[in-house]
Amino acid sequence: LYSSYNVLMDIHEDYFMDSAIIATFIMLGRYLEAKAKGRAGAAIKKLLELSAKVAHKVIGRNATKDVLIDQVEKGDLLLVKPGEKIPVDGVIAEGTATIDESMVNGESIPIDKKKGDAVIGATINGNTAFRMKAEKVGKETMLAQMVKLVEQAQMSKAPIQRLVDVISSYFVWAVLVIAV
Repeated sequence: LYSSYNVLMDIHEDYFMDSAIIATFIMLGRYLEAKAKGRAGAAIKKLLELSAKVAHKVIGRNATKDVLIDQVEKGDLLLVKPGEKIPVDGVIAEGTATIDESMVNGESIPIDKKKGDAVIGATINGNTAFRMKAEKVGKETMLAQMVKLVEQAQMSKAPIQRLVDVISSYFVWAVLVIAV
């Protein structure tokens, strides 16, 4: 407003450049924040793609029925075939397995598991079949917890960002008071 007044009154002091620079910095900051949130959203999508879509529910002694992951309940006995993703978190009930848990722990060497050992959903079974008891399903699984943590990190502000917001709110008013 002051610069517009100066132009209208033919005063040769205007500050349009300063306003443009400030607006540019604000828009650049918002663009970078939106880009970072977009990347976090893509990370969540990739995490969700890691999970198995179907589980082989054991019915009786030797029969299995393919069910969607949403239909698996705690206590269900599941068959995990060689090369498949483990459908949910649980414990090996019968057999042994070599499981690639690199998506969880970053270790490139598969881990040998036996009866009673815990297995994590979305990790990959090696070359043997085994039966497992489902213990954590749905939002309780480790993969679901990882997705939840990424979402929380995406929505929350860093402590330094909160501090900067508080300081800038006082700074703006202080500058306006000094300017007047």
